[in-house]
Amino acid sequence: CGELPLQHGLPEACHMHVQHARITSQPDSVDVEDCASSAQKSSLSSQKTLSPKLCSAAVPERRSTLEVALLEALLDLIDRCSSGSGSLHGNEAFLAQAKHVLSSLQEFTATRDSSALEKEGIGYLSLENKTLQSRLAEQQQQYTATVTKMTAELNNTKRELDTLRQHLDKSLEENSHLKSLLYNVKKEVKTADTSTALTLQITGLQASMKQLSGEVVELKQHVEHYDKIQELTQMLQESHSSLVSTNEHLLQELSRTRAQHRAEVEQMRWSFQEFKKTTALIPHRSSRRGGRQSC
Repeated sequence: CGELPLQHGLPEACHMHVQHARITSQPDSVDVEDCASSAQKSSLSSQKTLSPKLCSAAVPERRSTLEVALLEALLDLIDRCSSGSGSLHGNEAFLAQAKHVLSSLQEFTATRDSSALEKEGIGYLSLENKTLQSRLAEQQQQYTATVTKMTAELNNTKRELDTLRQHLDKSLEENSHLKSLLYNVKKEVKTADTSTALTLQITGLQASMKQLSGEVVELKQHVEHYDKIQELTQMLQESHSSLVSTNEHLLQELSRTRAQHRAEVEQMRWSFQEFKKTTALIPHRSSRRGGRQSC
């Protein structure tokens, strides 16, 4: 092997980056893991600063550049352990498998970064949903307290209105009776001599009529107040309908967000399973060729 002491065979060296293993070499050797980690850090920093459209356009070019750099570093490292005729720079089968491994690694890294961004977005949506639910619960409590209070006032007003209507009917009946009595008295006064007793009786009847008229006016005011309360109750019912509609809309939005999140998680799981299957097959194929070359 020369000056470079390797601790693993060729198949393990091909698979070392997937397992995050570190290869020790002379000062002039290439550290594949450091190259990959620096490329991943630059990829993450660029994903944070670029907009989604620019990131989606720059990912293929950056991924291709990083793949070529990693492949060249891997081939140079293997060439240090093999003779000139055994160089893998011209081995098409090895190059195809190595490119496939590096491409799968890049896809896994991009999937992991995308998953972190999606989790952050879901966390923000969950926090916003909790805030909306808290505000909605507070508004519902306030509305319930207001409706309860207004309902109690409405019931009391209805009872008072029934009492006032009964009083009004009774007063109207008494007023009609007094008018009839006054008419009879006036008729008697016309046919008889005016006396002090009749004058006092008429004065008393007129005072009673004025009192009844005042009570009728007061009862009408109570009826108007009851009409205003009914209008306010109708407004509260309309406000309640609006709150219920808003709540249903928010619940529908939350359901759609959860469904979308589940679909994305299922897609990520499927991609990860496919990646595991691919990485599990590649070392097995490479082990057949590992016996032909050694350090």
